[in-house]
Order: sequence, then C-alpha cells, then structure tokens
Amino acid sequence: MLIEKIQLWDENEMVTLHTYILNNSMEFQKDQLRPAVVICPGGGYLGTSDREAEPVAMRFASLGYHTFVLRYYLF
Repeated sequence: MLIEKIQLWDENEMVTLHTYILNNSMEFQKDQLRPAVVICPGGGYLGTSDREAEPVAMRFASLGYHTFVLRYYLF
C-alpha cells in the first residue's frame, strides 16, 4: 500500500489529502483496475473527526478500494 500525505494549500498546512493506494500483486492481480473513494470526515472547519477518517479508509481498502481522506481545517 502506498500511503502519502499531500498538502493542498500552501498557506494552511491543515488542508491535506491522505492517500491509500493498494498495490497489485504480480502473481494474480497484475492488471486489476480498482475503484476509488474520497472520504471527507465530518466536523466542519474547526477540525475533522478522526473516527470518520482512517478507520473508514481502511474498511474501504479491505474491500479493494483505493482511498483518499480529505482533511480541511481552516484554523
């Protein structure tokens, strides 16, 4: 799994996209295409809910999805 944190806004380090990209196995999933889902955890502009972020992403990943978690604190 490729996990990466991408800062989306230069002026605010709290606006990020966390990626969870599944690797295909060279043995049996060599050319498999996978669906993707973007998760926007609740909480509003003062913060986002941790329980609605990575746990949800990992559940979708266990079902074969590439997942992306958008974090968007403004303050």
